[in-house]
Amino acid sequence: MTKLDGIAHPKKRAFLAAYSECGIITAAVEAAQVARASHYQWMEHDEEYALAFNQAKEVAIEYMEAEARRRAVNGVDEPVVYQGKLQGVWVDEEGKTVSAYTPGATQIPLTIKKYDSTLLIFLLKAARPEKYRDRGAVVTAQFGDKEKGVTLAFGPGEDVP
Repeated sequence: MTKLDGIAHPKKRAFLAAYSECGIITAAVEAAQVARASHYQWMEHDEEYALAFNQAKEVAIEYMEAEARRRAVNGVDEPVVYQGKLQGVWVDEEGKTVSAYTPGATQIPLTIKKYDSTLLIFLLKAARPEKYRDRGAVVTAQFGDKEKGVTLAFGPGEDVP
């Protein structure tokens, strides 16, 4: 949570607490029941509030990073739908597999674990940019004719003369 010790105003405290959890100004003003303009006035005229808001923003970003990591590494269970119907296994009270028509049977949805490789790429690029950064294409320059000329190749980060 954000350090709110120096913020006495209850609406400011409510907004900062909400913002630190969701990271969305619109959602935070609704949760705190304050006008959106109030937040911007507080930012402009209350230095202590502005500092607390920056702390709340960092907390919100950490929550987003944790969620991105969870989705990338642990994955998300998505329901399996076939021909518009949720697929699953029907079980009785004891957990034994039964027919869908068995009285008292309940359906346990079939899921498939999906991992977000794109999020993982972004996390790796942020954690180790020197290793996972984007690399540009090699640029070649031809001087003279193909038989007697010289071809120079320049990699990423090198200047072409």
